[in-house]
Amino acid sequence: MRLLVAIVPPPEALDELDRVIGAVTPGSAAESARRRTSSSGTGQHAHPRRRLFGRGQKQAEPTPHEGGPPEHDQLDRTPVAGLYIPITTIGNLTQGDSLELRNALRTKAATWERPTLHFSGGTALEWSGDLSVWAKLDGDIDRLALVGAGVPTVVKQLALFVDRRQFRPWLAVGTITEQTTAPYLEELVAALERFHGSSWTQESFSVIKALPETGFFEVVEDMALAE
Repeated sequence: MRLLVAIVPPPEALDELDRVIGAVTPGSAAESARRRTSSSGTGQHAHPRRRLFGRGQKQAEPTPHEGGPPEHDQLDRTPVAGLYIPITTIGNLTQGDSLELRNALRTKAATWERPTLHFSGGTALEWSGDLSVWAKLDGDIDRLALVGAGVPTVVKQLALFVDRRQFRPWLAVGTITEQTTAPYLEELVAALERFHGSSWTQESFSVIKALPETGFFEVVEDMALAE
């Protein structure tokens, strides 16, 4: 069994974030780019539909979609029900290892205080090979960092394999595609930078099992944090 440990924000916070992302369309991004070009006064007109890659391919104009924003293929969005913030990935476990790990995490979770968090800020393509667009968490980040650092320590103490990548309080909301243009990506990140979501108290972290074939995940157990 291959498990992950993750922060799963409440549905209300994820729905709010999803609406911000959905409000950015290729059309709105192109219009923002035109306004920026017009106000710059430089006389240089950057092509508003310039791709990030895939040169030489024609970009189709978005088709109006009645009853909501136009659909487009510039972001491979993660379904709301598949959104989580990974803390660490754990190697293949036996049933006994899984039970021992969950017992240890449950005990340790009761010593970590619950952080109050909200979404604020965004970024994209942060390192070589990164194709993700990220929404950032803000609030009691120090408390959250204790969980982010503490979970791998518990796993290592049990002599289990653990992903050594550093915990980031960022949520991957989707990945860019071959159709992604610079204006769209810039506008999306700008919208995330302007966004200040509603606050919530994170009451737990979760041991989950990813379901890659569906894009969703299954919660194995929620680990309650100290009140």
